[in-house]
Amino acid sequence: MSTFQRPLCVVPDLVFINPEATDRTTLLTQLATRAHTLDYVHDTYSDALLAREAQFPTGVPSATPAAIPHADSSLVKKPGLGVALLPEPLTFEKMGAPGEHVDVHLVLLLLVTEPDDQAAVLASVVGMLQRETLIEELRSRRDAHAVAQTMQMFLT
Repeated sequence: MSTFQRPLCVVPDLVFINPEATDRTTLLTQLATRAHTLDYVHDTYSDALLAREAQFPTGVPSATPAAIPHADSSLVKKPGLGVALLPEPLTFEKMGAPGEHVDVHLVLLLLVTEPDDQAAVLASVVGMLQRETLIEELRSRRDAHAVAQTMQMFLT
């Protein structure tokens, strides 16, 4: 039974504005490394994240094209949501359609501790991605805390 009662907390220290990653592997490694440094995940999380993305792509062709990478909840110590707001789009494979691609401007790292919460968290995030002005609204924010606050408001 799911214990998910509220939106996942967007973690300001896991917000990357204009990261210099030029490919998804580098970006996902940066996100996972920061999550590990902040003690959100176990040390094996990065490898698991990359392996899962290769097997089960997470690109979502919504009004705001995004990727929603995540790994097994057993590797997550505490819940949260990481964000990468990209200066240029990165190509991810489309969720549920291997071989098809989505150019994304936003990557949302899901850190979910309870397996039963995954579907509710994904639904909340996908709902937010239906906002056609989301990227513009996030880009207008000056720092990671403002981006996190804005996203949190949209997830509520």
